[in-house]
Amino acid sequence: MQHVAAAITFVHNNKKRRDRASFSIQLCRHSTFHAQMQFVIAAVTVAAATAAVSAATPAALTIFVIQVHALVVQHVCAFISVSCHFHRKSSSIVGTMGKYAAWPGRKFAKKLLLIWNGHIGKKKKTIRVRTEDGSPLESKVAIMPGKTRFGNNLDILNFTPASVFNFVRESTAKAKGKNYLWYFLYAPMYNVVRPEEAEEVFQSTKLITKNVVYELIRPFLGDGLLISTDHKWHSRRKALTPAFHFNVLQSFLGIFKEECKKFLNVLEKNLDAELELNQVIPPFTLNNICETALGVKLDDMSEGNEYRKAIHAIEEILIQRVCNPLMYYNWYFFLYGDYRKHSQNLRIVHDLSSRIIERKRQQFQQKQLGEVDEFGRKQRYAMLDTLLAAEADGQIDHQGICDEVNTFMFEGYDTTSTCLIFTLLMLALHEDVQNKCYEEVESLPEDSDDISMFQFNKLVYLECVIKESLRMFPSVPFIGRQCVEETVVNGMVMPKDTQISIHIYDIMRDPRHFPKPDLFQPDRFLPENTVNRHPFAYVPFSAGQRNCIGQKFAILEMKVLLAAVIRNFKLLPATQLEDLTFENGIVLRTQENIKVKLSKRVT
Repeated sequence: MQHVAAAITFVHNNKKRRDRASFSIQLCRHSTFHAQMQFVIAAVTVAAATAAVSAATPAALTIFVIQVHALVVQHVCAFISVSCHFHRKSSSIVGTMGKYAAWPGRKFAKKLLLIWNGHIGKKKKTIRVRTEDGSPLESKVAIMPGKTRFGNNLDILNFTPASVFNFVRESTAKAKGKNYLWYFLYAPMYNVVRPEEAEEVFQSTKLITKNVVYELIRPFLGDGLLISTDHKWHSRRKALTPAFHFNVLQSFLGIFKEECKKFLNVLEKNLDAELELNQVIPPFTLNNICETALGVKLDDMSEGNEYRKAIHAIEEILIQRVCNPLMYYNWYFFLYGDYRKHSQNLRIVHDLSSRIIERKRQQFQQKQLGEVDEFGRKQRYAMLDTLLAAEADGQIDHQGICDEVNTFMFEGYDTTSTCLIFTLLMLALHEDVQNKCYEEVESLPEDSDDISMFQFNKLVYLECVIKESLRMFPSVPFIGRQCVEETVVNGMVMPKDTQISIHIYDIMRDPRHFPKPDLFQPDRFLPENTVNRHPFAYVPFSAGQRNCIGQKFAILEMKVLLAAVIRNFKLLPATQLEDLTFENGIVLRTQENIKVKLSKRVT
C-alpha cells in the first residue's frame, strides 16, 4: 500500500506538469515496461477501490474493482495504440498530440504514465546485448529497427499466425545473411539463422532452458521433455531413451503396417477425387503413436477428431498470446483473453491422455518389467510402460506421466503428420522424383508383411525425399532458448533473460549450404553430397543434447506409409505451392488444406 500511496501523492503533486509528454521518450527505452505497467494498473485499481471501501459491501467492492481494472487497462492500451503512430526518429510525441488530445482518456493515461516515470522508470536500466571484445555490435549481428520507439513489440501486435511467419521471413531477408536482434519490452531476442552460430547454442550446456514462448505451452504440456529442464529433464530423458531402442522400434513395425493397410483402404475410396491430406493423415499418425508408444488402440475412441480440433485451437490462442504483450500475463489473459475456450480445449486433450493412461495402468503388470529374453537380456518396453515402471519405483509421479504422455501424443502425431502432408504434396508436384521412389520401393517383397526393418532402412532415396521435404518445410520452424544468467554467445554478452530463437526454417534454406534452396532436390542428401556440409545446416529434429528423442521412430513410420502409397497409387497435384499461405504455430501449417489426386497404379 505504501507504493500506491506514493503513486497517488506523486500524481497529486504534479497536476501542473500533466501536459508534459517527455515521459514517452524514457518509456520506450525500458525493456521492463510490462512488469512496470502491471504495477501501474494494479496501483490505480487498488487506489480507486480503496476510496470506495467504506461505502461498499464485499460483493459490490469485488465487482467495482474488476470494472475499474478493466477501465484502467483499456486506457493504457488506448494510449499505447495512439503511440503506434509516432515516428521512430521523432524526439518527442508533441507532434502527434493532436490525435492524442481528441482522446477522452488522455488526462487519465498521462497520470498513469507519470506514475511509471516518477516512481519506477528512474530505477531501471535498459537491458542490452553487447560484444565481448567491445567492438560495435553491428559487426556481429544485424539490429532490426522497430516501427515505433517501443522496440519491435508493437511490430507484431495482434499479428495472425500467417503474419508472424511473413514477419520472420522479412526480418531474415533484411538481415542479409546475418543473425539479428529484436528488442522487445521484456527482453532482447537473438535470432539465429546461420548454422555456424546455431552450433554454439545447440552444443552449450548452459543454454538448455526453453524461452518464454514455451511458458505459454506449459498449461498444455506441463513439464514434459519438450519444456522441462535441469535435473527433471536429464532424469526423464535418460529413463525414456531405451523406449526408442532399435529392438523396440522393430516391434512397432507390425503396428505401422496394420495402420498403413487401413490408410490404403481410405485412399481406395477416394480415387480420382481431390483428397484433403489434412483430413486423412492426422488420424493415421495419432493412431500410430497411441498404439505403439502408449500401447492403447484409439480406433474405438470417438475423441480422436475432437482431440485434433482442440490442438489446433490451442495453437491459435498461443499465437494470440505471443503477439499481444499483455497476454503474456496469466491474470490479463484470464480477464480479457479466450481463457474459457482455452480451458475447454485443454480439458479435451488432458481428458483423452488421462483415459489412455488409466487403460494402460489396468493392463500393466509390474512383474513383466523384470523379464529377460532368451539371451538373458533385460527386455525393453515402450514409452508408457517405461513410465509406469518408473512410477512403481518412485522415480516419477502421476502428473509427470501425464506431462510426458501429453508431450509424446502431440509431438508424435502433429509433427509427423505435417511432414507426411508436405512430402506427399512434393511427390505429387515432382513426377520424376515420384518415379525414382517407385523404382526403389518395387525392390521390396510384394507382401508388405514380409518387409523387414533392414529392408526399409535400405530405401535410401525415399529417405532423401523425406529429408528434403523436412528441409523445405520443417515441422517445427523454430526452437527457443533462454539465458538464465549472463552468457557469452557467439562473441556477444547476452544479459540474463535474453531470448534466443533458432530459426530452423531459415537455417535450412541458407544458400551457402543448400544452393537454390527453394527448389525440391532430394539428391542433396545422397551420401556423396553431404560430405562437406556443415553438421548443423540440417537440423529438423533439433540438435545437441536436446535433440528429438523420437526421430528414428518418425522416419520409420513415414517410410512405411510412403512406400505403401507410392507402390499402390500415382500422386497428382491438386494444390500448388504458390496457392499456400504458411502459418507459424507450434508446428508449421498452411491456412489452406493441401490436396492431391490419386490414380491406381497398374501392375
